[in-house]
Amino acid sequence: MANPTLSAQDLRALEGQAAQAEMSGRLDEAARIWERIVSAAPSHAPALFSLGQYSLRKNDPGRARHWLEQVVRADGRDPQQWLSLAVACQGLKDEAGEEAALQGALKADP
Repeated sequence: MANPTLSAQDLRALEGQAAQAEMSGRLDEAARIWERIVSAAPSHAPALFSLGQYSLRKNDPGRARHWLEQVVRADGRDPQQWLSLAVACQGLKDEAGEEAALQGALKADP
């Protein structure tokens, strides 16, 4: 459920905290912060992408796919979003999904 009490300023502050946690190697803490952001802003592309990357690092391609499918629906302009989705699909042995994601990457950056 979305948390409407977070202002744009609050979201920016949380983004900074998550980025700092990532840079310091506190990935679990960063993921919790990104999840809080997504609860308040469900189409927040940086948070969705970071959660997808976190899930890939944790060797959870199913969860990664969940987040990465959301980010390409919300944004999809960055080919890295699509390439990461392709990696998640590859981890799930979903060749059709992998190919579709690669095609999405090509459309995002011909």
